[in-house]
Amino acid sequence: MNTTDPLVTVTGLRTTFDTPKGLVRAVDGVDLTVGRGERVGIVGESGSGKSVLVRTLMNLFRDDPYTTVDGQVVFDGENVREMSRERRRHFWGRDIAMVFQNPMTSLNPVKRVGDQITDPMRFHLGLGRKAARAAAIELLVQLGIPAPQRRIDQYPHELSGGMRQRMAIAVALSCAPKLLLADEPTTALDVTVQKQILNLLDRLVAERGMSVVLISHDLGVVAGRTDRIAVMYAGEVVETGRPHELFRQYRHPYTRGLLNSAPRLHGAKHARLDVIGGLPPDLTALPPGCRFAARCPQVQPRCLDERPVLREAGPNGHRSACHFPVGTPSGEQALAHNRDSGIAAVVEEVAS
Repeated sequence: MNTTDPLVTVTGLRTTFDTPKGLVRAVDGVDLTVGRGERVGIVGESGSGKSVLVRTLMNLFRDDPYTTVDGQVVFDGENVREMSRERRRHFWGRDIAMVFQNPMTSLNPVKRVGDQITDPMRFHLGLGRKAARAAAIELLVQLGIPAPQRRIDQYPHELSGGMRQRMAIAVALSCAPKLLLADEPTTALDVTVQKQILNLLDRLVAERGMSVVLISHDLGVVAGRTDRIAVMYAGEVVETGRPHELFRQYRHPYTRGLLNSAPRLHGAKHARLDVIGGLPPDLTALPPGCRFAARCPQVQPRCLDERPVLREAGPNGHRSACHFPVGTPSGEQALAHNRDSGIAAVVEEVAS
């Protein structure tokens, strides 16, 4: 893994959608790097901006008249947002590829899966029909698909959910991209197949030396499978760091909430799961201060007025955006104060 010369550098990225309800600030000021051969996990609740972020990295919104993108995305020294239409045709698939969370919508239902795998090989790599088919069958063997000579001629609806997801991975890996974006690739699968797919991605990424961005709403999915994790909330990165530091010495209350809401194997039977109270803010009317303030158990008046920025929170690049970080004297005092006085009273006092 080489992080001194990153493959991707994102600076001040903002993606805004113009809707009848108003401007939706789906991604709002994100800075991110992905090193060569590095595995980066992006976690957060649904609607936190994870999928929009990676689609912006791919420059998919370039020709959308209702979407505005600001900031800079540099991929292997090249400004993604300034790519021509012709360059983008070879950028997608050859340099960067995505595994979507629902293969039934990402795979073409009226084309055989073999054609969907070989078409990128023929277009980007210049392979002939026979050579592309042979390469596709070999890829399916690596993916652990039984009877690949028969499966390659089937349609998506003829395959199981796990098999379809493997085919979607095969399409993404067909041209050996430098960066693989996996957008919740195991959401619709049972836990056994989830593990198989994630183990498969780990092995292929290691063998091919690719960089990978793994998106999930579950911190447990990215644990042990990434070199660095970025936690997103309401369009922002609120905490980032290596898994060991993030899991053991988290500093943002939202990260703590995500960890506490995960079920535990050794917990009491039928125990009620912890939840993060409230709802994420409306992305068309974001608050001026911390966007997590209305749901935070240690919110203080400052949180509702002043927007926190990412700052150093520990070793190895661990950073957090919180005025009263978890585990620090100021954070513990804020939490104790709210336990005594009631969090609702604090929020109501400042809001008024």
